[in-house]
Amino acid sequence: MRTQISQGENGLALCIPLECVAAAGLQAGDAIDIEVMPGGELHLIPIVKTHFDKARFLAELEALHSNMPATEPIIERMRDEARY
Repeated sequence: MRTQISQGENGLALCIPLECVAAAGLQAGDAIDIEVMPGGELHLIPIVKTHFDKARFLAELEALHSNMPATEPIIERMRDEARY
């Protein structure tokens, strides 16, 4: 879809047609990354906002930890051998 670059306050501005905005799920104020490809093409990539869920993170960490096999305490062996 064609659009035009215009002069903005601090640089150039790109008007994104509403059809593209809706299809990408964007809204005013959203952040995007712009990648300049070797041929000069511009790729616009929406930055996905994620909310950090501490409880979920801790639950996943506990699940990973519970599946880890107990191993020999290497640090104690290194101390005994004076290899630190």
